[in-house]
Parts: sequence; structure tokens; C-alpha cells
Amino acid sequence: MKKYLLLLFWGISWGSISAQNFKDEELIKFYHLYQYELSNPFDLPTLMPRCVAKSKISEQRMTEIMQAQAMGKNPKLTESEKQEMEKIQKCLQIEKDKYDAEFVKKIKEKGLSQKRYEEIKNKFVQDRTLQQKTYQLVQK
Repeated sequence: MKKYLLLLFWGISWGSISAQNFKDEELIKFYHLYQYELSNPFDLPTLMPRCVAKSKISEQRMTEIMQAQAMGKNPKLTESEKQEMEKIQKCLQIEKDKYDAEFVKKIKEKGLSQKRYEEIKNKFVQDRTLQQKTYQLVQK
């Protein structure tokens, strides 16, 4: 029993100590970036038709392929369709890389490193105390 109480106490203490590793200024910067990230997600539904339009696969055929995949089926593709699917995937990856690069640029403009942003984010999404502290800082 003492062992469990000690672990519980250590967990509570560690949570409050680790939240203190972030400076108030960092938390405020993080919050604004995090809000931007939430309100501007990678827009796959808009980009997918653009990438498909650059391929030789018709929208109808692409819909059939996507529906089959969504149902856990592996649709039969011709060699040409496989090549076109690869082109679509490359197109989407290029767009995702652009999106990520733009967000990393925003992080740097705010004065944080990408690593620091991710460290704060990982802790923030799990730690209610850190969330509350951050909200209080932003509302000041």
C-alpha cells in the first residue's frame, strides 16, 4: 500500500514539476501556434481532387478505389492505375511537406524550435494542469 501511495505522490509531483519546465513566454507562444494548427489542418479533402485531376484516373474510378479501401477491400488495379496512384500519393506528399514546412516557419517566427513546440504539445495534450496554466496565461 505504501508503495502505491508513494508512486501516486511521485506521479502527482512529477506532473507539476514537469509543467514548470516550460517558461510562461513559451506557453503563450505555443498556445497561439497550437490554435493556428487546430484551425488550419492539412486539407486533404480539398487537395485530393487536385492531385487526382493531375492523374489519368477518373474521379469516378478514384471514388470506387477509395470506397473499396475504406471497406477494407483491396481493389484490383491495372499497372497504369498503380502508377497513377503513386503519382497521386507523391502529389499529396509534396503538399503535406509544403504544409509542414510552412508550419515550421511559423513556429520559428514565433521564436520556438520545432522540437520545443513538440515537447510542449506532447505534454499539453496529456496534462490538464498545464492546459489550465496556459489558458490562464493567455487570458491575462
